[in-house]
Order: sequence, then structure tokens, then C-alpha cells
Amino acid sequence: MKTKFIPNEEILIGDAAKFCDKLQDYVYVNELDDLKEGCFIRMITKGALTSPSIFCEIKISNEDKIQLFCRSVGRRPRFFHVEMGDDNLVFRKI
Repeated sequence: MKTKFIPNEEILIGDAAKFCDKLQDYVYVNELDDLKEGCFIRMITKGALTSPSIFCEIKISNEDKIQLFCRSVGRRPRFFHVEMGDDNLVFRKI
């Protein structure tokens, strides 16, 4: 997998290689049309790769911020939201 998809400058080259190994079955989400309810997603947030989550819905706030509502996978599933933007890179499972 190519590492060109990681535009964030905070991610080190070694971390990018680790992320590529873990994101082999995922594709970078560039547009909202790429997301479908119920698909598995992973995100790179603050230089760390999150665990897989299930995408639930999109909400657009009054300030033109796009929020993704997701549900974590595991023993204790919880709902959370994250803003889509330059700080958070979103990947969808193929």
C-alpha cells in the first residue's frame, strides 16, 4: 500500500508503515459518499490509529462542521462522534 494517502505532517514515517500494515483492507475516505451506514471504519486521530468502529450516521452542524456518529465494537459498545477534517483521517473497510 502506498503511503501518499497520509497527508498529516505529525505522522512519522515509521508510524505510517505500521498504519499501512493495519489498514490493508481499508480505503481512505475522501468524500462523504464513500461512507455507508453500517460499514466498518478506522481513524487516525492525533497520530494514533483507532480501533474499528461501525459508522452510524452523518450530521452537519450549523458551523459547517461534519460529524460522524459511530459505535465502537467490543464487549462494551459505546456511541461516540468525531469531526471529519484535517485532524482526523477516516478509512472505510473494503
